[in-house]
Amino acid sequence: MKMWLSNVLLFTVAAAASLLFTSCSKQETKKSYLKRGEFSQNETFRLARHMTYDELKKEVEGYKKANNYAVALKFLDQAIKKCDKPEELRQLRLEYADMLFFVGKYEDAAKEYKEYVQVYPASPRAPYAEFQSINAVCKEVLSPDRDQTKTQEALDLATDFAKKAHRVEYQPYVAGVETMAYRCVHRLYENEVIKFYFSLNHSQLKAAQAHIDYIKERFQKKQLLPEIEPEIIELEYELAAAQNNTKKMQAKKLQLQKKFPHYVMHPEKKRGYAAWTYEAW
Repeated sequence: MKMWLSNVLLFTVAAAASLLFTSCSKQETKKSYLKRGEFSQNETFRLARHMTYDELKKEVEGYKKANNYAVALKFLDQAIKKCDKPEELRQLRLEYADMLFFVGKYEDAAKEYKEYVQVYPASPRAPYAEFQSINAVCKEVLSPDRDQTKTQEALDLATDFAKKAHRVEYQPYVAGVETMAYRCVHRLYENEVIKFYFSLNHSQLKAAQAHIDYIKERFQKKQLLPEIEPEIIELEYELAAAQNNTKKMQAKKLQLQKKFPHYVMHPEKKRGYAAWTYEAW
């Protein structure tokens, strides 16, 4: 009996020693990974969470000087969370938005700019932030043959900006917003033209007519793009040709020659719009 108890005790001690050795070995292995730098990024961010506000600010400036804005953004994010000075916090939030814009994270930048305007509407920098929110959204506008959700969003933001354009502090940004708004409107028009030719090329003539009607209503009647009138006449000519309506074709051609004698029609558009190319903003 004593022998049996002795054996059990010996086995228990051996098992405990093995477990302790294994635990120590794992801890040493984990430490060795950190020493080799395999978790250096996580370690950096772990350290950032434990840094003081002043230490974080110093790291931000250091990484900015080294042109490492990706890491600077992480430290700046932590600095914003730890900042307890309202005036500095306001400056940091705008700096964060600007840095996001600089590194090409336009969607995140637009969000930060919009939040800045909402939180600090009376700030002298609010007009700039509102301008930049439009600019950031415009950077995500796609080519005319693709989805135009961002185009419409930028145009909506520009429309809201226009309501404040009479205020002195907004004046420096009015011309820039007008340019972006015009580009958005023209991009939406180009998108409709592509839809028109798509319908025309697939013999969907009622749909093609609907696109012409929409273009007239939205872009011509409201004088958003008065310069497109000859192009609209050309679209009507193209549709008449697809309908084999010779009389209407002649009427549209004559109308174009009288009103816009220097305008040159481009019959190849019907084929060319299938391989649309555009000039990047």
